[in-house]
Amino acid sequence: MIIGSEGQVGSEIKKQKNSDNFIFLSRAELDVSDALKLEFLINSIKPDLIVNCVAYTNVRNAKNDTNCISVNVDYVKNLADICLLNDIFLIHFSTDYVFNGNKATPYIEDDEMDPINFYGHSKLQGDKIIIKKLKKYFIIRVSWIFSGTNNCFLTKIYNEMKRSKTIQVDNISLGNPLYVGDLVSIILLIISKYEKGEISSSDTGVYNYCSQPETTWFNFANEFCKYLKEHGHKEGSTKIIKNNEPDKTLSRPKNSRLNIKKIKKLLDINDTFWKDSFESVVNNLQKTKI
Repeated sequence: MIIGSEGQVGSEIKKQKNSDNFIFLSRAELDVSDALKLEFLINSIKPDLIVNCVAYTNVRNAKNDTNCISVNVDYVKNLADICLLNDIFLIHFSTDYVFNGNKATPYIEDDEMDPINFYGHSKLQGDKIIIKKLKKYFIIRVSWIFSGTNNCFLTKIYNEMKRSKTIQVDNISLGNPLYVGDLVSIILLIISKYEKGEISSSDTGVYNYCSQPETTWFNFANEFCKYLKEHGHKEGSTKIIKNNEPDKTLSRPKNSRLNIKKIKKLLDINDTFWKDSFESVVNNLQKTKI
């Protein structure tokens, strides 16, 4: 069961794996804030595995929006309780925002979690609930997911490129962008291995995942701009300018880099590279009304 099939991750899973043994539920079809309906629906379908693609991700508004706790904490608790009672394997997504960003090297899974904003705190609460309650779960911690759909970073940059000749972009924060298609490939690999018995409850835990290499938001945007220019897109004429001033209106981790050795060893996979996905991003942008 894929809960949240219309978001960046859920819609990509549907695109890659729209088969009979996958059940896709959008938020319109399942009100995750209604615990009784959530329980009734899951008990009716009786899935072996649930991928939870529902999360509140509006970092700036999180503190003043009751939906943040409702979705990232209360709903996750209800979902974990149902998975526990029905012996359902849960795949859930976490974030680099559970860290304070002060570490000088990439974060490993066991590093101390110390979120510096309300969104990060809400996600950490949800993670702790799953870890405490369940024995069969994967929490996949990601950073800087992009797709060219919805409200992702490159979609925003592309929109700015169409309006402006120059754009200022953060050159302070460090992280590892991750194309949603590469993330979904990992999810489907986990599901396949679980079905074959190659992943068990002993592999339960938190796993970082991202692409290479590490970069800044400025360099990420600039490389995308170069790609557009090289491939004849007029938006590529936009000039990307470094912004070396921190955003004083919102606390964000300056270091979002993730060490992924743990998941690479478990799944026997190689690195992916975010530049390789730019063609797919452009295709998504051209299909999306933006």
